[in-house]
Amino acid sequence: LADLGGGAFKEHYALLMADLPKLISETQVEQVIKERAITCIGHLLSSIKDEPEFKTDCPRVIDSVMLLQESLPDSDDSLHTAILEFYERMAEVLQGDFGCYLGRVMPVVLRSIELDVSMQLVDVGTDSRKGKLTSATIDLKMFGGVKNIVMNTSALELKIKASGLLQCLIEHTGPHFRGFVETSLPVIQKYMSFKNSKEIRHKMAATILPLSRLASTPAEKELVMGQLLGP
Repeated sequence: LADLGGGAFKEHYALLMADLPKLISETQVEQVIKERAITCIGHLLSSIKDEPEFKTDCPRVIDSVMLLQESLPDSDDSLHTAILEFYERMAEVLQGDFGCYLGRVMPVVLRSIELDVSMQLVDVGTDSRKGKLTSATIDLKMFGGVKNIVMNTSALELKIKASGLLQCLIEHTGPHFRGFVETSLPVIQKYMSFKNSKEIRHKMAATILPLSRLASTPAEKELVMGQLLGP
């Protein structure tokens, strides 16, 4: 409702924000509730982006969300996906002002992009991995009998979300991103040819132009373009 209502929803902001942020740090709250609370808070903050409350509430909420993420293990946990979506929304609203958070956000983004989603061939009913898995059954007959081809799609979803966030950060934080170009380039280059997701390939390719604009000299631009596109 906050997303669809836009600025018209701001009259409900104070009532909802009195309790929603508490759910982020409350240890007894179920994960799915935390995910939805974070999503709702992102919409609510966006609805008051031109109001005085935004300048005081936004930094406080972003810090709470970052503390939550820093307490989570690196995994394909769906809570990470909700948090990355929140970061993307805030980056779109704050633009260059989101640059002060890059030091805490970028390590998470790059680790999430590098999550393993490789397909595995396993005996039917023997895969014990956690997360959302997609599988197809094939019969190898004399070469091994009935097997499942399994892919961790929750990890793939997080990789896609992190790739979109990386593109968003490059486009919206501008010069603030210059300090992260060197660490980002190898990841972007690697996933421009990622075989398991056309969406990831497109998001990585979409970073080329904004990255080239960050170069302060023709030599830097040539270096960036050379690393991404090759000789």
